[in-house]
Order: sequence, then structure tokens, then C-alpha cells
Amino acid sequence: MFESGFSSLVIGSLLHDIGKFWQRAEKDNLNIVSNIKVEYRLQQNKPQHQFWSAYLLKNYIEDYEASKIAENHHNPRDPYEYIVAIADKLSAEEREDREDEQHVDPSTEPLISILSQVSNIRDGYSKPQVHYQPLCGLEITPETFFPQPNQESAFNNHSYKSLWHSFVTSLNEINLKVTGEKKITQLLNLLDIFTSSIPSAAYYSNPDISLFDHTKTTAAIASCLFRHSNRAPGQIDYEKVHKSLVKKYQSKERKVKDEEDILDTQAFTLLAGDISGIQNFIYDISAKGAAKGLKGRSVYIHLLALSITKHILRKFELTPLNLLFCGGGHFYLLLPYIENEEIQDLQKKVNEVLFRAHQGALSLVIAGASLNFNDFGEDFFGKHWKELTAKLYEKKKHKFLEIIKDSSQEFFGPFAAETDLCPVCLIRSYEANEEKCHFCKSYEDLADDIIRKNIYSEKYFDETKEMSFISFDNVFEVFKAFGMEISFNNTIVEGAFNFTLNDRNFSRYKCDGFIQLPKYAPLTTSGTIKSFDELSKDAKGKKRWAILRGDVDNLGKVFSTGLENKSISRIASLSRNMESFFLSWLNRMVENDDLFKNTTYLIYAGGDDFVIMGSWDVIPVLAMKINYDFQRFVSHNPHITLSCSIFIPPGEKYPFYKASQICGDDLEVKAKDLEKNKVVFLNKPFQWEEYKEIEEVKNILVSLISKDKVPSSLLQIIYQGFIEFNKFKKGEYPINRLWLFIYSLSRLAKRQNHLASKIMELEKRVIKGHNLEIGVLYAARWAELEL
Repeated sequence: MFESGFSSLVIGSLLHDIGKFWQRAEKDNLNIVSNIKVEYRLQQNKPQHQFWSAYLLKNYIEDYEASKIAENHHNPRDPYEYIVAIADKLSAEEREDREDEQHVDPSTEPLISILSQVSNIRDGYSKPQVHYQPLCGLEITPETFFPQPNQESAFNNHSYKSLWHSFVTSLNEINLKVTGEKKITQLLNLLDIFTSSIPSAAYYSNPDISLFDHTKTTAAIASCLFRHSNRAPGQIDYEKVHKSLVKKYQSKERKVKDEEDILDTQAFTLLAGDISGIQNFIYDISAKGAAKGLKGRSVYIHLLALSITKHILRKFELTPLNLLFCGGGHFYLLLPYIENEEIQDLQKKVNEVLFRAHQGALSLVIAGASLNFNDFGEDFFGKHWKELTAKLYEKKKHKFLEIIKDSSQEFFGPFAAETDLCPVCLIRSYEANEEKCHFCKSYEDLADDIIRKNIYSEKYFDETKEMSFISFDNVFEVFKAFGMEISFNNTIVEGAFNFTLNDRNFSRYKCDGFIQLPKYAPLTTSGTIKSFDELSKDAKGKKRWAILRGDVDNLGKVFSTGLENKSISRIASLSRNMESFFLSWLNRMVENDDLFKNTTYLIYAGGDDFVIMGSWDVIPVLAMKINYDFQRFVSHNPHITLSCSIFIPPGEKYPFYKASQICGDDLEVKAKDLEKNKVVFLNKPFQWEEYKEIEEVKNILVSLISKDKVPSSLLQIIYQGFIEFNKFKKGEYPINRLWLFIYSLSRLAKRQNHLASKIMELEKRVIKGHNLEIGVLYAARWAELEL
């Protein structure tokens, strides 16, 4: 339970600009305007946004202290108000003043997609066209998810007024009588839904930062300053800091010495963490029950990262507001200033749990960067973010070092005899009358839970008092070791934090928020998750499954050099957008598309990458669809691209871990060679446009053979044509014998006279000048697999 002063400060900072939303929606509502003017004894006709914010906090949220904080965040008078005013300025560092205009009607100006602002990644490509994020509320649709090329279409069928009314409806549905972290969690989730698509500021700046990203980071900074005051009372004079920041932003001249000293005070720590060993952990399992086990392991990794971050945040008496990013086993937290010894202690305690649970298969590395008040602007924040990534890479080379030093005997064994090991994980012992160990069985239980249940629940407790009773014989015990008891249900759990699974309308179910997880999996008629064999049997032609892996190209450069001003709000916005596509949209795509929903499932999705498996024939089509949607999402920005790899095993019993490894190697070595932005298919990398052409030729071949009954010897003509053409290229033939290929097609066209035009169209598609396009060879192989 947080003290009331901290809760009011967090709520006041989180909602300090909510008046902008309300004002844009109902600025012409004379009744509301009159009430606000009377409440705050205002003379001006149009009350400023801070009075709208304060009015909502006082009359709807019923938090008078938070109301005062919001009212005075532009003119602070007490310590809490100064803290929020400072946080507001540090978060808003990203705003770029416009040169060509001074005033804009914010109700007519949509949010600029930050992904359309990324540049300087690929040489030879200009800055992309600006795109705009449509207004979006409870329902995510293609119309609200994908940025639009003009301002008018970004407003689609929504308006600020309708969006505000939906927000108020949801606000009235939640239990506003709760206090502390519960109330903060509910408000944070509502803001995520209703303010992620509206600009934070349109008055004097380019509106490319959402109101949600600005207010969330403002509240995170304010939380740190409050806790820093608890840890080091009287160290920082916040009134002086505020005055120095005001001067700094009003003038670009160098400040006097005492002002520099104040702003150089280290008050924050940017903490980065990385769970190592994820790829081998998820995929290195035996085939028996692999489909369900893979699903459970991928969900476990996501929840493990969340439980670790929440464990750290609770240690410093902070809320999920201070989680800047969490995806793919990576996370970034904003904390009050802490010493390096505390960081090492955190890493050691987490790794002690992970080692007891997984015996070295998973580990955590943590690195921190100390920040002062100047580090939130002029790209310093982005610089620290980049440096932390490099630190984590180095620390991965020394995993478990702190445990080896203190507990070498435990680290090096003894372990269970090999004859006693579970056949799935090859780590734990198991009972002779069972198929697998309890831990591996719990992954399958986790997969069943997430597929069949609609609510995810968390209860927190002091894990130090319970550690001696934790058995570590299933995944749920690991979460307990981090002070969190989790469960999946169809009704809310009293006394717990309850979150709807992949359903943004959480207030309707009286939950505290929502959580995005890779929930969907194809089921058999009896309700079990389809096995690899069953997915293979669903395929056309060859009875095979396939695996698809993909990730964003040059992601490090996107974060380090892609934006002109890498402030905390901008990086938070960039991270949230990436996660939105890979964790939310991909799951929706697989679940809702008739072609994919019964034949594929999302095994793993992180902050910028994914793994999907399914029937081999739909996986190549899904790869094309994902890239198409990704390009729409990044506004066809040539500086943000995606590479993928597809692997079809030679047999349906082929080990999944080996298939995943080959697929991953192809992604890193072949798809990302030179220009990147490629897909590897049938062991060869193609640019996406080439791949699209190959699919079109494949469709012509399949149609000719299966529908028009052209003899399958058509494929042999193509194969023989390539043999002849390759001999010419190698110098084995003195002349190009491409004419033989053309002759063979012509003879086929004469025998199938009613299809002559279709066959001649095929000839035009595969012959360019005096060359036989290599893509037709792979189109023929693709067609042969499908027929």
C-alpha cells in the first residue's frame, strides 16, 4: 500500500494534461466551460487546459491533492507541484517549435506517426512522407491501427467528442473508490487505450508524441523524484531545479555555474535488463507435446520478464508507470538514483531464483546508467539507452559470475543422473510412470490456461518470507519467488490485480487493466492444441509443417540514430509502437484471418521479433501478409524494414529445435546480408518484391496444372530450362539455348490451344531479355510442393 501523498502525486502527474483531451472534445460546451470558470474564479472566456485537468481530478477522480498538482503544474508553489512541473519539462523536451505558424486548433490536428519520422538508417533513401495516426478507442481495426497519409482520413469516423464520451463511460465503469496502486493501474490502462492516438501538444510543436507517452513518462519521472527524496532527504532543492530548467528552456545561452551544478545532480538510474538463453530455452525440447510446450514456454518468458520488472519496481516502491519497455526478454526501467552495488545485488538475487528454477538455461544481466536533469534532453537520453545496450552485451559474456563466486558447489552440481532426466527438458528428474517432469507439464498447463481463460490475475506478497517454502517444481513457483502469485480465470479474483486478456474493454468486466499476450492457438475438434502432425495433415500437397521467423532490421540504429531528438518520451513512444505491432497486431492477424486461424499460431513475439509455426502452405503467404502490414504500419518508411526466414523441414518428424536453429541462422546470415529487407524461402534470400513475383508465378503454375489440367511436365520444362541456362552461364555451351525452353512452352501452348494466352503470359513473366529469371525455378519448386 502506497502512502497517500505518493498516490496523489502519481495520479496528479499522470492526469496533469488530461484537460487537453477534454478541452478538445468539449471546448464549445458552455455549461462545462462555465462550471470550470466558476470553480477557479477565472475571467478569461476559454479556461486553460490545466483547469480542465484539475476539475476532472477533483469532481470525477475525487482526489483534491492531485487536483491541486494538475492545476498548478505551470505555476508550482509546493514541493509536490515543483516535482511534477520538473517532470513535465523533462518529459516534454522532445517538442519541436514550429517555424511557420504560432497557433493551431488542436482538435483538428491528428498525431503524427513517430515511425514515419525515423530516418538516417539506410543510405540513399530520403526522409519518408509524414503519416498521421487515426483516433482509436476501445476497438482496434485496420482503419484505426494503420497511419494515414493525410490529416482528414486520420480522423476516420471518430472525433474527439466521441472518443471522450467513450473514455468517460469507461471511467465510470471502473471502481474509483479503490486507492493506491489499484487506482493508478486502472487510470494508466484507461489512458493507454484512449490517449495513445492523440497528440500531447499541438499549440507550438510538431504533434508526434502522444498524450499517453508524455503523461506516463512525466509520472515516471515524478515518481523517481519523490522516491529519491525519501532515499536522500534534502539533497535536491526542487524549486531551484525548476527555476534552472525554466531558464534553460527559455534561452540557449550557457547557464551560470550554480545552475549547472543543480542540473548535474544525479537523481535517476536508467536500468536495462536482458534475459539470456531464451532461444534455446523455448525451442530445445523433444517433439512429444512440443506444440503445447512451445506455447507455454513463450508465454512463460513474457510473464517472467514482467514478474522480474515488477519485483524490482516494488523494491523501490514504484508502479508499472516506471516500466519504459518490456518485450522479447528485454526491459528498461526508470528508477531513482541507486549505487552500482544495488544493481549487482538485484542481478544476483534474480539469478539465484533463475538458477534454482532452470539450472543455467536462463539468466539475467542488468546494467544501469546514472542520469541527471540534463540527461533528458539534447539526445543524452538516447545516448544512455544505446550505451546500456552495449553494456548488456558485454555482461552476457560473464553470466552467473556472482553465483559462481559465492556458491560454486551449487553451480557445478551434483545434478540428477542422466537416466533419471525428463525426456522433454533433459534437466529435471521425473517419475517413471509419467511422461515428463512436473515443470514441463506446467508449461502445458500455462498454455491451456492462456488459451481457455479470459482474465489474468496477480497477487503480490513479500517473497522473502515465503522463499523457504517455494519448491520450484513448476512455473508458478518461479513467479512466487519474485513475490507474485499468478492465475488465469474467467472471473475476477478478489484481492488481486485482474487484467483482461487481449481485450481492451477491461472496465466492462470490472478489471484493473488489460494485458496483451500471444493467446491464440489452433485447436482440434476435441479442443486440444493441434500437434505438429495435425498441422502437417492440414497442409496442401506435401504434408509438412513450417516455421517462420522475423525481426526488424537495424533496430539498434533505429533507436540510436533514427530520431532527431531521442528524449524519454520519443523512445517510449517508439518502443510502445513496436510492441503494439508484434505483440498485439500479429496475434489479431493470426486469430481473425480465415486462412491462418486454424493452421498457424504465434509461438513467440517480442519487442521487434516473432516466431510462428503452422501448415507449410500458409506460412509463406503469412510472411507476405506480415511484411505488407508492417510496411503499412511504418508508413512505408524505407528506413524501417523487416527480414524473415521460412524453413520447411524434410519430414514431419524433423526436430523442431533443429528447424528453428536453421531458420534463425538463415535469418541472420542470408536475409540480413548487405541490404537486408529480405525473406529466405527454399534456402534462398529474396527481396520482398522478388518474393511477391515468385508467388504470382507459382499461382499461375498451380492454376494451370490443378485447374486447367495442363500436364505436370510443365514443371519439368522449367527445371530442364534452368539446367540448360546454367550450363550456358558456366561456359559449357557456346550459345544460349534459351530457345529450347521457349520452344517447349510453345509446343505445350499448341497442345493446350485454349490456354495458349495463359502459357504465353507465363513466358513473358519468366524471361527477361536473354535471361531466364531464377525466380521461376523457386516458383516451380513451390508449386510442386503444393500440388
